[in-house]
Amino acid sequence: LWLGLNERRRAFAIARALGANRRQLAGFVWSESAFVSIGGLALGSISGWAITRMIVKVLTGVFDPPPTTLAIPWSYLGFVVAAAMTATFLAASRATSTASQPAIELLRDL
Repeated sequence: LWLGLNERRRAFAIARALGANRRQLAGFVWSESAFVSIGGLALGSISGWAITRMIVKVLTGVFDPPPTTLAIPWSYLGFVVAAAMTATFLAASRATSTASQPAIELLRDL
């Protein structure tokens, strides 16, 4: 997310030069951050659940007795989600502060 937003500095500078205000640029950054993080968490959860179910089905014959339920490491998953949300928040807040610079300074740096 940070690299993608960092690569769009030129687009931010052009939007700023065309008249976009700070709130509009911040709305763009935060909405993209929310879309990427929520979509990633949803797709990651679904694919992780599907892969886990498949592995348990394949390995059922190996275990004696086979597992009745899946063991879910909730504390680890909570830590990973918290770390991902923190990283997303930091990247979006940094991109928002970068995008809110005057357009002439952004265009000079490019």
